[in-house]
Amino acid sequence: MGGLVLLGAVVLIAVLHNRDVALPADRAQRVLDLARTTTMMSAAAVFTVCVIRWQQSAEAPVAMIGTAVLAYGLAVVGVSTVLLPIIDAAHFDSPLSSATRAGGLVAVLLLLLMALFWPPIDTRLSPHRVAAATVVVVAGLVAGLDRLPGLADVLAFGHRGPNGIPQPSSAGRLVLSAVWTGLALALCVRGLRRGRGLLAWSGLMLLALALSELIAMGADTPTDSVLLGSILIQTLAMVFALVGLAGELQRSYLDQRARLFDTQIAMETVEARGRLGADVGGRRRHDLGNALLALQGSAQTLEREHDRLSVENRRVMAEMIASSVQRLHRLMGEDPTAPSAFALHEPVDAAMSTLESAGVEVKVAVPRDVHVNGVRTATNEALRRVADAVWTARPRGQVRVACEEVDQSVRLSVVFEPSAPSAIRLLNRLRQEPAANGNGEGHLGEGSALTVAARLMAEHGGTLTAEPDGETGLAFCFHLPAARAPQ
Repeated sequence: MGGLVLLGAVVLIAVLHNRDVALPADRAQRVLDLARTTTMMSAAAVFTVCVIRWQQSAEAPVAMIGTAVLAYGLAVVGVSTVLLPIIDAAHFDSPLSSATRAGGLVAVLLLLLMALFWPPIDTRLSPHRVAAATVVVVAGLVAGLDRLPGLADVLAFGHRGPNGIPQPSSAGRLVLSAVWTGLALALCVRGLRRGRGLLAWSGLMLLALALSELIAMGADTPTDSVLLGSILIQTLAMVFALVGLAGELQRSYLDQRARLFDTQIAMETVEARGRLGADVGGRRRHDLGNALLALQGSAQTLEREHDRLSVENRRVMAEMIASSVQRLHRLMGEDPTAPSAFALHEPVDAAMSTLESAGVEVKVAVPRDVHVNGVRTATNEALRRVADAVWTARPRGQVRVACEEVDQSVRLSVVFEPSAPSAIRLLNRLRQEPAANGNGEGHLGEGSALTVAARLMAEHGGTLTAEPDGETGLAFCFHLPAARAPQ
């Protein structure tokens, strides 16, 4: 998109030049200074956004590129082209303007090279420190080059004088354009390879600056529209850098929001696991207590009444003790969190009964002979969360619950027609991106309850997905491993 905008601007400038469109002779310098001032303000805006972005990531390229843009806008465009001609208007031949431009360009080139080769993360750097160091470097270069006008003209790459008349060193502009283009390609390749929008947009910015230098070579007079077009493309280059930074800020915000959502999901999943574990542990302690109580009662009865019991009663009491011991051994050896076979209709009936008690019409078609392999408590929790989600979606009409066996697995679907805006948005997104929530990955709605349920199912070999059903229907689908009925 940025390349198309840049191409359109170049075409427009070429059309205006071919039609001999020129600036007003009495206001040409004011128009050019106004355009250059816009470039300066855009560069300052880019640096400000760079500071904000750096505070989020502490990335060295952000600080380097932001400071390079600021140095270009203030030193190369602002001081050398706007400020000095106003202050020292009587001395067009002064080398100070070329020295300032040369110092700014050297600083910009160094900063861009550092953005390419400096380590990505360096907490010792900051845009303020880099900007302060750049000011010192530029000031030292200007002071030295002011006394060496020949070297200043070389490093300024044939800078056009403040009166707008081209200097003979047009080759300098070609060299500068080649330098900008080389850096632009390096930044674009690095940005596209690493998925960094800021580097790619910065490369486009340098490409625009290269075109600006080339276009300025075609200006014949200070009133030529090509000269104004060259400056406007400089401003467009600053806009490209600003767009890249805006994309970085948006990416950072979205990444941070995704990380916060993942953290919330992880915390709620741990909380759900803990609650389920507490329930399982409570039942386990209850069963162990009952078995131990039966063992103690049988043993005490046998000990106290041994002499008065008949042989048959003694045998019965001994069998009761042996049975209690076996039950204790079985309870101690069982893992309550291990998957086991259970009838699917039991957790389904328990979950859907909450919807029926709330006045929702529910039709359950789950045969009693269908068994699945999993952790009953996790399945109960996932079905409970699905029932809550259905109730939140304000279903229209009947909620249909059905299951079918497919390739050694059982597919349980809860189908309804939602009326809540959040559920309708989920349904529309599923139609556009049908694979977005496959295999239980990603959030199934605006909340986190269903995502936690999907993770609980995924931990035990099942999945929970959301799928569109017909034109207006939404289905929450469980895929569970099939199992034989326990003997």
